[in-house]
Amino acid sequence: MKKYIRLSRRILLLMILLESIHFLHAGPDGRTLKIISYNILNGMKLDETPEKAMFTAWVKKMDPDVLGLQEAQQLTQTGLEEMARKFGHPYAVLLKNDGHPTALTSKFPIVNVRKVTESMHHGFIQAEVAGYNVMVLHLSPHKYWKRREEMDVLLATIASRPDKGNWVLMGDFNAVSPLDAPMYKDGKLVIDRKRAQEKHATHDNLVGGALDFEVISKLLSAGFVDVAQQKARGPLSSQPTRRFAGEDGRGTPRRVDYIFVSRDVEGVMTAGIIKDEFTDMYSDHYPVWLELRRPLP
Repeated sequence: MKKYIRLSRRILLLMILLESIHFLHAGPDGRTLKIISYNILNGMKLDETPEKAMFTAWVKKMDPDVLGLQEAQQLTQTGLEEMARKFGHPYAVLLKNDGHPTALTSKFPIVNVRKVTESMHHGFIQAEVAGYNVMVLHLSPHKYWKRREEMDVLLATIASRPDKGNWVLMGDFNAVSPLDAPMYKDGKLVIDRKRAQEKHATHDNLVGGALDFEVISKLLSAGFVDVAQQKARGPLSSQPTRRFAGEDGRGTPRRVDYIFVSRDVEGVMTAGIIKDEFTDMYSDHYPVWLELRRPLP
């Protein structure tokens, strides 16, 4: 009997220890949600390992619950699903099979999926994941007025669903934020864009010779929150997400990758830009991330 009691106590202590480890890993209420958005540069072309082994290992290490990708070309729906399973995401959606598609993968079921390419340069995925209304987008890289039109489409899409809340918008907006205006006071980005317009007739990224802040201003005016700015200690002027531009690898760093949430999203714990040995090498964009504490049902 004494041996049975001692054994029972050991089992109980082990159960408590395991529960404690889970508690520490999953957050104070066990209901955290980690989201990463990443422009992977032409289908992660710089990762030349078989089946993008370096990239999948990095995602597995980061362990997001939801992953939004831009420039996911060279992937098919089946290929995306196979890749996602390697880092623990059984659910995956690819926007399209041509151009520069966005993609969404998740540990949770992705439901009520909508793929929008009409009136968009690249397009966006809208879906429901773990109680959140998620958009993964990639706006026009070359024309400020097209980005404004695309933002109007996004906001109209959200407004058409007044019964829905908990919006999370992530992706490569290709637009600078008024919150970062001090980052561009030296005029270097304006010079870069003037040179690009002289070289490429299709480029139209300046408004009267100045940077266009209206795209992001529309989102901020609609009540969306830039989570990286909200959680940053001071301005993000030293934290650009786009490291260089153009085929020659030159250009002025800028912040064009964001995660925005609607004001009704509660429990924003941490957010920021991921800079490590992998992200320093494998794309011209840095990924952004957000961790939420999900509400109890």
